[in-house]
Amino acid sequence: MLLTLLACAPDPGGDVVWAVDYATVTVDAFGVEGQHVWVFYSEGWDKKYDEAYHSCTLLQSITGDLVDPIDGCADCQATYAIETEDLESDCLGTVGAEPAYGGLAVIGIGSVAEDLADDDPHPGDSLGWYLSFDGVAAESHGWAYADDLDYDREVEDGWVDGQVYTLWPAYAWDLGE
Repeated sequence: MLLTLLACAPDPGGDVVWAVDYATVTVDAFGVEGQHVWVFYSEGWDKKYDEAYHSCTLLQSITGDLVDPIDGCADCQATYAIETEDLESDCLGTVGAEPAYGGLAVIGIGSVAEDLADDDPHPGDSLGWYLSFDGVAAESHGWAYADDLDYDREVEDGWVDGQVYTLWPAYAWDLGE
């Protein structure tokens, strides 16, 4: 029986091959500021999404100034040139240290991408979250929604100054390829 239990248990550790990023930002008339988080997982996480595969986390501050919309952001209401600064990390070695993790160039807020609509955590209230690492073209990455929605509080529709938003991913980054 013990062998059966051990065979089904997650095998944490090993190479980091998955990353998930999300953010919490506050909006004002000129930009956004908040925190951006990279969470790294070892091989096997993609099978059950078990937290036992969690390897480490990188916390960054994020600030962004309004810029003109870029290609790829569907019906962008707001687009921000982003700067990140590493604040804390429990990652060892080179995990999270690569320049790419500080390379987020633009965040766009627009319509929820069609292929993400069925998984929208707050249908009808979420906006789309778009990312660009080159500052030229953005890709859909998930949803942007007012934090108060997680607590069943009333919120104003849209992207509103003074509101705190969660930028939640629809995708994980496959680092093993």
